[in-house]
Amino acid sequence: MNSNDTDIDAIRHEARKRSRHSVGNGFISLGYPGIGLFSALFGMASCVIIGAAFVVWTRLFWMLAAITLLVDVALSTIEAVAVRKAPVRPLTSNPLRAAFIPITVVQCVLGIAVFGTAVLTTGKFRMASDCMAPDLRAGKQYFYRNAVDTASLVPDQIVLFRLNPDNGWTEHRVRVVARLLAVPGDKISVRTGRYMVNGRDTGKALGAIGKRKRVLTIPNAPRTLTVPDGCYFVVQEAPKNSHDSQVLNWARRDDIVSTQIYHFFRDGTCFKRVE
Repeated sequence: MNSNDTDIDAIRHEARKRSRHSVGNGFISLGYPGIGLFSALFGMASCVIIGAAFVVWTRLFWMLAAITLLVDVALSTIEAVAVRKAPVRPLTSNPLRAAFIPITVVQCVLGIAVFGTAVLTTGKFRMASDCMAPDLRAGKQYFYRNAVDTASLVPDQIVLFRLNPDNGWTEHRVRVVARLLAVPGDKISVRTGRYMVNGRDTGKALGAIGKRKRVLTIPNAPRTLTVPDGCYFVVQEAPKNSHDSQVLNWARRDDIVSTQIYHFFRDGTCFKRVE
């Protein structure tokens, strides 16, 4: 083996090693600075777009994020093959080769930022029962955006909230999914086993009490109970197998975690919102 072969083997070894640390640096080490720089910059851009998608949360940004991620994966795959198979081009001038550390640091910082953004803005949970069937099924996982749209806190809105200490069901701070029935200022009552809100029959039957503790008593019409400021009366979809605010107590505004809950995949659509 001559010295030229040794040099090529050393360059290829360096390219393989660098490609494992950051996108684009394998190409740069092989002597392809143009495609290497493009891959490195595209990887950085994909991190920015994916991070923005978690913040903005619109279909357009998620489509852009998916496209850039697929392209980024394709470029990484091509680079992984290239550092083993592509011809080495020992360039007399390859200034980008010395930029390995700065490129790697920037990509790592952006990757950490995307991960942190995802953790701070989203979460997931598994339904323990069919209390919200058929929209949410027991045993299935769902995810949510960690944000509350105040304007959407109206009757019929599905919310994820944490139980307050005075609930009659289980321990404090457990997360529960329910639907808003009445909002602050509404007058709620019961007539023939169904809830009335501001004199209107909602069609919602009273939730089960069973062996649970009743913490709110809703009077029979025409007497009413006014929903306090910062509180919401909630119901679940299966009255015989679920609870409402009689047991769960008020869903307090400060305890509402999210107004945006999503299926991972449903009806041929990814990230379909639960309505």
